[in-house]
Amino acid sequence: MVGTNALFFNNVQPMEQCVDQVGQMTGLPDVPTLQTETPHQCSQISFAIIAAAIDCATVNDHPQTYSARVGQILYYKKQNKDLHGIWVLPSDLKSTINSTTPVATGDTKAGVKQDQDFFKISGLATQSDYTPVAATIKQHNSTYAQSISDYKSSLNLRKESKIQGVSSVKVWDCALQCYDAKFLSQGGADVDGQYASLFFIPFEEAKQNKSVDAFLTAIGGKGKADGFAAQAWTAGLFFRDVVNNVVKADGNNGLTRARFIEEAKKIHDFTAAVGGQGMLGPTDVGAHKLNGCFVLTQVKGGKYVRVFPKEKGTLNCDSKNVTTIKLDQT
Repeated sequence: MVGTNALFFNNVQPMEQCVDQVGQMTGLPDVPTLQTETPHQCSQISFAIIAAAIDCATVNDHPQTYSARVGQILYYKKQNKDLHGIWVLPSDLKSTINSTTPVATGDTKAGVKQDQDFFKISGLATQSDYTPVAATIKQHNSTYAQSISDYKSSLNLRKESKIQGVSSVKVWDCALQCYDAKFLSQGGADVDGQYASLFFIPFEEAKQNKSVDAFLTAIGGKGKADGFAAQAWTAGLFFRDVVNNVVKADGNNGLTRARFIEEAKKIHDFTAAVGGQGMLGPTDVGAHKLNGCFVLTQVKGGKYVRVFPKEKGTLNCDSKNVTTIKLDQT
């Protein structure tokens, strides 16, 4: 399976126990774009390009160890000395809360002070459900706000905050879910200034990156692209690389599910390259390790504009961009 999204995949045994043509329990190789459930994240036959936050070696510990990307927070802190604010987490399932809590907790460890407990709001919520969030921002004169739900959540937060007269926020933060043409068209002027941190080279820089250019060409242009589509593209390129490695070692008839899994575990520097140019920083997919490579964009005048690092076609991969935290989420 390549490029899948499985939000509620809490029993992976049928996938792991799938037998091959001779009855051997081999498993069904999986290269997903998104995982939320811990059993899926820690499955030894699943290879997400963007690894989950949990350190699977600690899954039975109390507390568990998680990794969090904080490169964007370090950038914000350099620009704004006093950042304090709120976070919105998707409340629909325990797994959606568990998968987003490390993100918010990492932000606080990196230096953004927490004004109130994390808000937990359903992905089906309407704009009026964000009135208490906007009121809290206004009450505390918060300078930072982030929803770690889908892009509609960030839209609702921004629109309701405008109605409530919020003016203190210096950083409206978001990740790849807000890097979407629909976010711009539906948000209009209300989302101006929104940050979106990405783990890949932006679509606007296709001229600087052959992999991004090939992706946009394959799907019919930038208007059809979003962050999750890009993630699925990188999953396809990972599948390509694993297959090519197997064939190089074992010949054209050497590809089996068992060999795919074996070879996938050996890839520790995947960049989703086309024509020698990768759209990712070196990623240890085989060992399920999160990397800190990112580029920060911001909505300005209805367009996404690169903010950091300045040079087009580049990512910042500083080792300080990833921090570890302890949480007990069992």
